[in-house]
Amino acid sequence: MISLRKPQELFGAVRDAHREAAAQSAELATGISQGLETVYAATVKCFGQPDVIVMVPWAMPPTCVLTSATQRDEAAANGQRTAWCTLDALDGHIASFPVGAAFLRIAALTTVGAHGAQNAGTWASSRPMVRARTAHTLASTGPPLIAPEALERQRTAFFEQEAARGAEIRALLVAADPGTGELIAMADKVMTAADYRMELPFPVNGLPDFSSSSLRTLPFVERPLQLSTSWLARLPPQQVPPGFKPQPWQNILRGWARRACCASLNQTASRDFECYANGSSTQRRPEYICIGPGGAKELAHADGIGTYNALTIVWELDPATGLYDKLDFERPGRTHWVLNMLRQLLGEHEDHQLLSLIMHRILEGFAQLLDVFVRDEWLPKQTPELRTLLAERSATLGPRQARPFDTSGYTDELQTRRARAIADSEAAIGGRLTREQLESHNSFLVHVHEWLDFPMGTLKGLSAPLKLPGSPEQRATLSEHVRAQHRRIIELLQTRHAASFWSGVDEAARIGGSEDGAGFEAVIFAPRITSDACSDVEHPHICGVCNGLYFRFPLEGAWRRRHITLTEACGTILALTIFAKYFPRDELLVESDATASLATAAAAAVADDLIYIRRRAEQIGAFQEATRRAWLLHCKGWANALSDAGSRDKMSVMYSMAAAMGIRLREVPIPDDALAFMQDVLDNTAAPNGMVAEPT
Repeated sequence: MISLRKPQELFGAVRDAHREAAAQSAELATGISQGLETVYAATVKCFGQPDVIVMVPWAMPPTCVLTSATQRDEAAANGQRTAWCTLDALDGHIASFPVGAAFLRIAALTTVGAHGAQNAGTWASSRPMVRARTAHTLASTGPPLIAPEALERQRTAFFEQEAARGAEIRALLVAADPGTGELIAMADKVMTAADYRMELPFPVNGLPDFSSSSLRTLPFVERPLQLSTSWLARLPPQQVPPGFKPQPWQNILRGWARRACCASLNQTASRDFECYANGSSTQRRPEYICIGPGGAKELAHADGIGTYNALTIVWELDPATGLYDKLDFERPGRTHWVLNMLRQLLGEHEDHQLLSLIMHRILEGFAQLLDVFVRDEWLPKQTPELRTLLAERSATLGPRQARPFDTSGYTDELQTRRARAIADSEAAIGGRLTREQLESHNSFLVHVHEWLDFPMGTLKGLSAPLKLPGSPEQRATLSEHVRAQHRRIIELLQTRHAASFWSGVDEAARIGGSEDGAGFEAVIFAPRITSDACSDVEHPHICGVCNGLYFRFPLEGAWRRRHITLTEACGTILALTIFAKYFPRDELLVESDATASLATAAAAAVADDLIYIRRRAEQIGAFQEATRRAWLLHCKGWANALSDAGSRDKMSVMYSMAAAMGIRLREVPIPDDALAFMQDVLDNTAAPNGMVAEPT
């Protein structure tokens, strides 16, 4: 809340040197406080003497908030003396500095995750850019090679160990034969890797390293159910009281609940119509409304004895009568598309794969017998380290996850699947796939993306041809852009290093884990990285700030003809690229008040220019490395005071605000590869329609 009087003024009083600031501020806040204690924010000298900035917590959200300096002037002209304002509305007002300092203090007091109650943006918590970090490193840089002599020693030792295992298993089977000869015959068929040593290509980078602590308590993937829809749960018909009749919605919800629903629908429609007409809206999207049992009316039972709550029924509108009837779970066609989609996702499987699933139940019975042998005879002979590991997995994940032997069937057709993916992408480019085949291929590429850990955003936009009208059997029509994506995918399929099982290891969620169970919340972050861009001032910049370090990229010449969404997205990429090297061992928390910039960094943006920015960023080595330890968090513009001031070329405000928080600012250079990135973005993106070119 600010004062709208002219000349501009602040809420406050002359500092009484004979009283504590806390006591004086509490007295001053009596008229505007809701009973909450005032909070110290900062001590500043910019107003001529050491002054204290104090926050007065406000428990209830305001009903009217000014969002621009123009609205602020209009409110003052209409005789308003005070108003609630956003940071944009504070532009040029004397209160902008103390407000920014106050929010910097709030940011300094908060943390990320369950231990921090502040929700600075629309996201409840930060999100890692890369979860499977080892897979990302392996796929991006390739496996490290080892010397030929060391490789041969490792190969020899591996096959010797496999031969010994085979001999041990055969001896156990022979010893357990009851005299029928069946187990002896089974022993003759036991095969290990040693029996195929002339056929198996040994990896040139050696055997996988299983020493990572991330694997100690990583759950094994459970084998899926059989490829049948018969196991799918069917909801029974909805049970309703005897004599149930369809009802108008006035009989279902109370008046206040109906008014709340209508108000939310009207606000949503008003905002959407404004977006449709203008491309954006100044209105806020209404909050999600959930009406509980208290908002429902009581319906009388047909026999006249007692009532029941209307929201114990799941209702659906009957267009023919205009009344709400019970939702029919079994209506023909309601689940048809679900089963068809499951069949498409499951795909076609060969006989030996189906046999593997069918044999699973028989093998599980054998596994339970094997559990007894492992516990009583095998495990006591093993090393203390292995016994400790299996005990830890059993206690943490359950006995099934602590089995040292896997008795399930196994198939591995990675090379066949790779060839299939290449062939289908080539067919898609040549226009030889139907829409149904293209949809199946796109679904398959999602799994390939995981195995080979494609660069983020590789698959973005592949489904565009399926959004055009057409039937499943028609040939799919691909744009040049989508064909270029498939050519890139073919290149990746032919050259990308397999990420192996590491693609399923979510290491980001395990950082900081300890014996007391602290995991995700124990992540130690480097100082927060923020960035912002501006377009409506005389000298706009992209500005990034991190722990006193800052950079500024001037938006001059053709950059003045690029949309703010694009420059804000560039800001997030630049901030991560530039600041990561100053904090080489920490997790990086990257904040932005622009959701499009965060979507770009996470390779989730849908606009062509933003997709290009993310793909071009992958060519910067520093950015690639930084993504493996970076997290993204949305914050409101209120919490972005330093970079906001820098982007608006208000350097005196930026330095004064930093000094109030005890932050010493230091400008750092933008490296050459980041400058080359910005030039490529400028050359390969377009100015919005209708934007007039500026003279250079």
